[in-house]
Amino acid sequence: MRKFLTVYICLILCLLTGCRKTPAWADHAKTELTVAFIDVGKGDCIVIAGGDHVIMIDCGYEDTVKAVKADLSDLRIDHIDEMIITHYDKDHYGGAAGLLHTYPAKTVYIPDYLPEGEKYEDVMEDLEDSGANLVRVREQIKIAFPIGEQEAELTILPSFVSYDAAEKNDNDMSLVEALHYGADSFLFTGDIERESIEAFIPVAEHYDILKFPHHGDWKKNTESLLEKIDPKEVIITDGDDRPVEEKTEAYLTEAAIPYYTTKENGSIVVFCTGSGTYEVVCGK
Repeated sequence: MRKFLTVYICLILCLLTGCRKTPAWADHAKTELTVAFIDVGKGDCIVIAGGDHVIMIDCGYEDTVKAVKADLSDLRIDHIDEMIITHYDKDHYGGAAGLLHTYPAKTVYIPDYLPEGEKYEDVMEDLEDSGANLVRVREQIKIAFPIGEQEAELTILPSFVSYDAAEKNDNDMSLVEALHYGADSFLFTGDIERESIEAFIPVAEHYDILKFPHHGDWKKNTESLLEKIDPKEVIITDGDDRPVEEKTEAYLTEAAIPYYTTKENGSIVVFCTGSGTYEVVCGK
């Protein structure tokens, strides 16, 4: 009886969240774009795959490498062409060494600032040891790749503010990425906070799917950002130790914007064909 009740509750939760789980995430056509938000707790690891091209935005923690590899295996991804480190916090770069050892990326894009301390020295040593070409993002960089007869394009935006060593504003130095594939669009915002959000709003446009800034934290200008972007759906990369803020959930619920969190939904994979419609598949 208890086992039946557990299965029933899981089915109800899947219906409520609007996502489903499939035995093999990768049972999809090569003409589709796959965007996976891998569950690494309160951290980021996002994988973009289309055709034969794979881009990873951030790579979770050092101790989540095994979990990331398992999800990549389920997605039948066996290589990484480019890796992007949005900023130098351990929940974004920690898994770099372990993942690059297994999936040697040709190029690693990093933000153009020089924080002090061992963590920066360590990540730079890991990246240099990987043999990848390191590119500091000082201006917009575009990565285009074919998917079937269409083309997807990822734009990497440089940091919107200057680094302040006294303020230690690493989060606001996050690189932001915009992805377009036909009528489909995504925005990945790293951990940008109030200052970078303020600088980004004037140039922001509509995106269908938004990776919510800084694991679901609410800032005074977050509402203005959401109004400008007007997303169809929102993905939040949170964890048990730091769940999405209640104010964020309340706003998204009131605004009738569907949202998914890695804390509640596990790894979240979005499949699209460039037509403006999406299939969202959850890991739990």
